[in-house]
Amino acid sequence: MGPVVMPIRFRCPHCHQLMGIARRKAGTTVTCTLCQSPVQVPYTDAPDNPAAPAVVMPSAPAASQSRDVFDRDDFDSLLQREKRSPIAPPPPVQVGGVFANQVAAGGPGWGSSTSAPETSLFSSGYQSTQSPDATNGVMLTPGRATLLTVVFIFLLAGAFVAGLLIGRFAM
Repeated sequence: MGPVVMPIRFRCPHCHQLMGIARRKAGTTVTCTLCQSPVQVPYTDAPDNPAAPAVVMPSAPAASQSRDVFDRDDFDSLLQREKRSPIAPPPPVQVGGVFANQVAAGGPGWGSSTSAPETSLFSSGYQSTQSPDATNGVMLTPGRATLLTVVFIFLLAGAFVAGLLIGRFAM
């Protein structure tokens, strides 16, 4: 295998598109792939930015700036937050009504009650004591949800098998 010959790299003088042309095309005229204008291929590689000034590196930057964040040893100083004075809580918003006044005075809030549970007398004469915190409706616990999901999957599989059997024996 012979030596690898790199293409000539240069920029189009019209649109500054970077182009790479084989060395055997040096001195010929080719069309730019972007602007379609004719371009003379130079004999040597052109520098990417010939007018760029030389970059002068600072002599000795501070130790904390010269290294990458992960190369540093002083993580404690980086991770410490600035000591700030505690922020005072915002003043309470006064919303009208008895409930708002009770909450502002430290009284019962949402879902709390200081009174005894309500009693109701049904037509049958049965008295029920139900706390105001009791929920009306179905309580769905994680165990009950899992059980219902498994039952649903078995019912779905049963319906599928029933459909297969009906389809097979109906013909």
